[in-house]
Amino acid sequence: MKTIRSILPLALIVLAPMVMLYPLWSNPVSAGEDDIIYYYPLRKMVGQALREGRLPLYNELEATGTPLMADPQSAVLHPATWLFAAIDAKLAFSLSIFLAFSLAGGGAFVYLRRLGLSRPAATFGATAFMFCGFMVGHRVHLSMIHTACWLPWCLWCIENMRAGRRWQAMCWLAPIGFLAITAGHWPTLIQMSIVVAAYLLLRGRPLAKTLLFAGAAMLLAAAMAWPQVQQTAELLGQTTRQRIGYAMAGENSFFPASGVLAFFPMLMGSRTPNFFPQSWWGPWHLCETLGYVGLATLALAAAGWWRLRRKDPIALPYRPLVRTWTWLGLGAGVWMLGYYLPTYRLVHMLPVLGVIRCPSRLIVVVDLALATLAAFAVDAMIRSRSPDGLAKTVRRVTAIILPLTMLAVLGAIAAAGALLLGVWPDKIEFFTGGARDMLAAVRPDNPAVWVPIGMVVLTGLVVRWWLARPKRRAAILVALLLADLFLVTRFVDAPPAGQNAPDPERSPAAAWLAKNAGLAGSYRVWGLAEGYHDRPSELLLAKTAPSLGVASIGNYGPFQSPAHAGLLGFRIFGTCRDWPRLIRQNHLLSAYSVRYILAAAPKYRSLIESVRVGVDAPRPDGPDVLGDDWTFQRVGRAGDALQLRTPVLWSWSMASQPVSIESGKVYRISLDARGPDGGAANFLRAEIFQLFVDGSYRQDDSFGLTVHSEQIGETWKHYEWTFRSPDLPADETRFRMFTMSERPIWVRNISLRPSDWPQPAGVAGRLAPGEPVYRLRALLPAENRGDPPVAIYENMLCRNDVQVVRDWDEADLESLKWPADPSAALANTVPDVSIRPVAAPALADWAVMACAAGSYAILLVGSMWVRRRRS
Repeated sequence: MKTIRSILPLALIVLAPMVMLYPLWSNPVSAGEDDIIYYYPLRKMVGQALREGRLPLYNELEATGTPLMADPQSAVLHPATWLFAAIDAKLAFSLSIFLAFSLAGGGAFVYLRRLGLSRPAATFGATAFMFCGFMVGHRVHLSMIHTACWLPWCLWCIENMRAGRRWQAMCWLAPIGFLAITAGHWPTLIQMSIVVAAYLLLRGRPLAKTLLFAGAAMLLAAAMAWPQVQQTAELLGQTTRQRIGYAMAGENSFFPASGVLAFFPMLMGSRTPNFFPQSWWGPWHLCETLGYVGLATLALAAAGWWRLRRKDPIALPYRPLVRTWTWLGLGAGVWMLGYYLPTYRLVHMLPVLGVIRCPSRLIVVVDLALATLAAFAVDAMIRSRSPDGLAKTVRRVTAIILPLTMLAVLGAIAAAGALLLGVWPDKIEFFTGGARDMLAAVRPDNPAVWVPIGMVVLTGLVVRWWLARPKRRAAILVALLLADLFLVTRFVDAPPAGQNAPDPERSPAAAWLAKNAGLAGSYRVWGLAEGYHDRPSELLLAKTAPSLGVASIGNYGPFQSPAHAGLLGFRIFGTCRDWPRLIRQNHLLSAYSVRYILAAAPKYRSLIESVRVGVDAPRPDGPDVLGDDWTFQRVGRAGDALQLRTPVLWSWSMASQPVSIESGKVYRISLDARGPDGGAANFLRAEIFQLFVDGSYRQDDSFGLTVHSEQIGETWKHYEWTFRSPDLPADETRFRMFTMSERPIWVRNISLRPSDWPQPAGVAGRLAPGEPVYRLRALLPAENRGDPPVAIYENMLCRNDVQVVRDWDEADLESLKWPADPSAALANTVPDVSIRPVAAPALADWAVMACAAGSYAILLVGSMWVRRRRS
C-alpha cells in the first residue's frame, strides 16, 4: 500500500494532462490562435530542418526572409523540440503541451514535499498549479508554459540549498536553468528569474552561499545555452523590438475587474464560444487574465492564510512560509497590475525590463501562491491533532464567505451593467464589450453562472465531508479539484461542437497552388484576413504558409525588420492597415513577387476586383483645406514642424482645427513624421472627427491615417491615407492629430486635400487601360459552414526579374514607396527589407557550450562521488 500511495501522485501528474486536455490528441492547435499561427509552424519547420541534418538558421519563405534559430521561441536546443524531428508534428505538439503541464505539476509536488508537506497535501497543491489559470490560458503559447513550468523546480533547488544540499541543488539547478533558457520565452524567463531571486532572498540560508551556488548554476546554464543566447542577441539588434514605448510595455496589464475570473472563470466569455456560449467581452484577453485555481483551492488558501499566520501551535511550522508566499503574492499582484498603477513607470525605466510586455503574466506567481497556501491548510488539517480552529475557519469560508462573495460579484456586475447601459452599451474603455454584455453574462441560464454556483455548493459539501477525516478522505478532495478545473481546462479556447477546428496541415489553397502555380520559390502570396488568426490555413497566413512550403509576404512574431514594417506597413501581429493602398498601387507587391492574393471577406474581395489600369491620367489633388488655426494640447512648435509628446499615459498630445469637407467625397491625408529620439513610442493618428449638437460624436478608423510606432524612425518619412468622407454632415467637423508617445514625434507638411483613389503604379504598358490587375483563379469552399469561400486572385503585374540589393538607405525606401512618376516603369532593383541572416554559431560558441557541459559533467560526477563517500 505504501508503494501504491507513493506511485499514485506520480501517475496523476503524468496522466492527468492527457485526460484533462484530451481534445489535443485529435488536434493540438484547436484554439486557432498563437498555437496554429506561430508555435506549431515554427516548431514544424525546425523539426524538418533537423530531420534533414541541417541547422535551422533561416526562413526564406516568410516576409522577405527571417532568421529561424535566432528566434528563441524556435527552441532549437530544447529537447521537446527534437520530438518534431522524430515523429509526426501534431503528435509532437500534443506531447509537448502535456509535458509542460506534467513538469509544472511535478515541480510543485517535489517543492511542497521538500517543505515537509504530506503526500496528499503536496498532491493537492501540485494539481492546483498544474491546471491553474496561467497554464490553461497560455496553453496556446508553448514556449511560455515550457518556461514557466520550471518555476517550482527552481524553488525546490533553493530549499535543497537551505537544507545543506548545496552541491546537489546546484547539479539540479544548472540543467533546469538550461531548459528554461532554451524553452524560448525570454520575457517569462526574466520575470521568473526575478521571482526566484526574491524567493532566494527571503528563504536562502546561509544567504551568501546560496547566492553563490545559485549564481554559479545559472552562469553554467547560460554557458550551456550559449549558441542560442548569441544568436538571439545578434537578432535583437536588427528588429523593431529594441526599444518599445510605455503603452506597449504595459499592454495586457491585469485590469482589476478581471479578478472576478477567480470565482467565475468563464463569466467574461470566451474567444471561442462553446458550452460557455458568450463571446469574450472582458479586458484584454482571457489567456492573459485567467487566474482560476479552483474554488476549493481559493477557500483553503484563504482559510490557511487567516489561521496559519497566527502565533498558534498548529501554525508554528507554516508561519515563515506563509509570510514568504504572502509577500511574493502581493509583489506579483502589484507588478501584474502594470500601468494601471504608477509604479510600473519605474519598471519601464530599467534596461532589460523596459522592453518586456504583458505584466499580467505574473499571475503565475499568484496561482502558485494560492496553490501553496491551500496545500499548507490541507497539510495542517492532516497532521494536527487538534485542528478545530482551522476546520471551523475552512467550514465558514466554504459554506458562508465564498458563496456570499460570489453572489456579491454577480450583483456588482449587474449593477455596473445597469449603470453603464446608457453610456457605454456596446464598448467600455479597456473592455472588448459593453454594458449589454455585462447584463447578458449574469443571466441565471448562462453556464458561466450556474456551473460555478453548482460547484461552490458541491465544494461546500465535499469539504465538510473531508474535514471529518482529513487524511483518509484526501483523495476525494483532489478529485473535487480535478472536476472543478476540468470544466475550465476542457473549454478554454476550444471550438464549439459541430465546428471544425483549424487544421495546420489541411489547406485547400496550398494544394491548389502546388498543383497550378509551379515552384513556391518563384512567387509569394498574401492572405487578407480580419485578424492574424482568422482561418490561417485556408488563407495561408504567416507563419502557416511557410510551414506548408508557400512563401508569404506577411510576417508574424516579435522580431520584425524595421525596413519591412516601414515600407509595407506590416506589424508584428501579421496585420497591415495599409492593405488598401498596397492593393490599389500594386507596385510594391509586384516588386516583391507577390503573385497571389487570398481573400474571403467581401470588403477585401470587392476592393481587389475594383482595381483596374487607369484609362485617364489621375486627376491632380485639390487645394489643401487645412489652415493654420491650430489648437494645441501638449504640442510644441519648431519652425514648420509640430512637436507632439506626452509624458503621462492616457493624456493625449493633440493638435486640432476646424475643417470644412464635402460629404461622400474622396480625400487624402498626407504628412511627414519622424521620432528624433530613437523613433516613436506610440502610434500617431491624423483623422476627421465629427461633433453633433446633442453631444454625440462620430469617429471611424477609416476616416484617418494611423502610423504605428515601428513605422516611425529617426529620419523624415512620408505617410498618406486616402478615404471617403462621411456621408452624414455634422454640426462641427475637426481635423485632429494626436499621440500618446512619451518620446517626441515631429510632424510637418500636413495636408488634407480632395483627391482620388490611388491607381496602379509602374504599369508602363504591361496591361491595357481598363484591364483588371487581379484576376480570380479559384474559389475554394470554406472548411466551416457559414464562412465565405476563399478566393485566389493572381496579380497580373507581378514581376520575377527584380533584383534585390543589400546596399540601400532610407531615401531608397522612400523613393520606392512613393514613386515620383507613378506612370513610369519600375526600376529593376529593390532594397532588401529582410532581417539579414544571423551567422551560424561559430566554433567558439559551440566550444563554450561544450566546456560548460563538460564542467557540468565533472560537477555531477564529483557530487555523486562525495555523496557516496558520505553515505
